[in-house]
Amino acid sequence: MRKLTRITALAAIAISALTGSAANYHGLKITLLDESTVFVKLSDDMKAIFTPSHLKITGTGQDVEVPREKLATFQFTEQSETDGVEETTVAADPFLQDGYMVFTGLKEGTGIKAYSPDGRLILSETASGDFSLDLKRLPKGICIVTVNSISYKINVR
Repeated sequence: MRKLTRITALAAIAISALTGSAANYHGLKITLLDESTVFVKLSDDMKAIFTPSHLKITGTGQDVEVPREKLATFQFTEQSETDGVEETTVAADPFLQDGYMVFTGLKEGTGIKAYSPDGRLILSETASGDFSLDLKRLPKGICIVTVNSISYKINVR
């Protein structure tokens, strides 16, 4: 019960911060325990929720999931872009192209993993720079692709 109260309080703080003086803020900087950061550009449709296992952010053009056990801090920032953020976990949003999920600007040694909806590890790769994940290597249906603690839900057809 205490954990649920804490989660509710954090969510209320996040919502009040978004609605209070959001005009001054343009982004949300999430710092992970490994000291990497994720920058999320704020939008009017943005929703941030805490589940028992993740911080989930939707409505920003990119759905972001950060495991709660890897979350160190998050703060609103006046930055409108990633300029000034020391390090980003994923340099650019991945995109789908010709049966591939394409990542660009990855740091050396970036871990890319794919999971089934029930949590089974399907694929594990290490990449750097530009990387194309061949979706034919994944089973048809819903898969969760995780890149340095950011999760993307995709439907493989």
